[in-house]
Amino acid sequence: MKKRSKRLLWVVYGVFFLYSVHSAFGIYINSTFLSEGCGCGIPENMVGLLFTAGSIVGVVLTLLIRRFVAAIGSAKRLHIATLVGTIAALLGFVFSSSAVVVGLLFVFYWGLSYIFNFMSDILVESYSDDSTTGDTRGVFLTIAGLGSMMAPYLAGRLNELYGFSAVYLSASGLVVLALILMLSMGKQIKEPRFEKVNIFKGMRAFFKKKNYSGIFATNFLLQFFFSWMVIYTPIYLIEHIGLSWTQLGIIFTVMLTPYVLIEIPLGKLADRLLGEKEILHTGILVMILSTAGLAFVYSQSIWLWMILLLLTRIGASAVQVASESYFFKQVDETQVNAISVFRLTAPTSYMIGPLLGTLFLSLPNFQFRWLFLVLAGILLIAFPFIYRIQDTK
Repeated sequence: MKKRSKRLLWVVYGVFFLYSVHSAFGIYINSTFLSEGCGCGIPENMVGLLFTAGSIVGVVLTLLIRRFVAAIGSAKRLHIATLVGTIAALLGFVFSSSAVVVGLLFVFYWGLSYIFNFMSDILVESYSDDSTTGDTRGVFLTIAGLGSMMAPYLAGRLNELYGFSAVYLSASGLVVLALILMLSMGKQIKEPRFEKVNIFKGMRAFFKKKNYSGIFATNFLLQFFFSWMVIYTPIYLIEHIGLSWTQLGIIFTVMLTPYVLIEIPLGKLADRLLGEKEILHTGILVMILSTAGLAFVYSQSIWLWMILLLLTRIGASAVQVASESYFFKQVDETQVNAISVFRLTAPTSYMIGPLLGTLFLSLPNFQFRWLFLVLAGILLIAFPFIYRIQDTK
């Protein structure tokens, strides 16, 4: 990669890093904020419905991505517009006292996050090639992981000392920094080329190729795992186990370290030695065993929760980098249909996951902790899909 291109790629990384830190400020408190912090009065078993609505918005926005780019003039301008919209939504969380307004803003905010991540994918992919995809994706995901790891403890302390408003105000400040960086350097970043998004064409491509369908299903299950863990773990640990926000911040900070420590090495390993298939198998197995274990822990020991949740993310980070590396070796930045379908696994999982979680929690005598056992069982579905893909090594 040429020196100038590498420098501009790091600008994209920098914007993505700041956005990731902002996301991490809210990602593990959003569900609790909606259920008890904003005055919405939403029952904990119904909180997932707002995530579902936001994910539906994310799907619709993704399908219309090319129209937005045409209307606004460039992909980079759309990237900037998502940052502006995110800032507006976050400030709305801080200053609005209306439950209806906060709920609508959250749906808008959650939907925008998918557009930002999609545009970041396109920009990064335009600066990478197949021989270094594992490295590039490993760095990209490590930056996201580093941003995510830095925020939970600080967010927990801010929330405990000053309330939810301080958390979202701080998060909006980070997005402002990302916006400034993008405005100052965005003109130099290469404008990516991509075709019109046709979801049906993209789905046909995935079903025709067993490699596509296998990695699509695996990534969907990974995103489904994230949807339940992000929404239900904070509620469980705060309201059922009785941990404090500071304790939660410490646990989540340690839990997220695998995204910083192992994704670059695993990306290199996938490129140069093993391929992705072995990493996917191992990662899913670790996720299943550790997630099932959560259902049997009643202790308030932060060490025990730290270890178990760390294990879940060791497995998840392995699956994430391997699935990203494998998929982006199959496509380039022009194949927006395929990338769109792959990225739609996240909003789709956040549509289906919370609805399924709400259904289970509505069952008579269903205990909250059993969600983790159900999740572990669902993850077993990944094995036949991983088996069907052809390894790159």
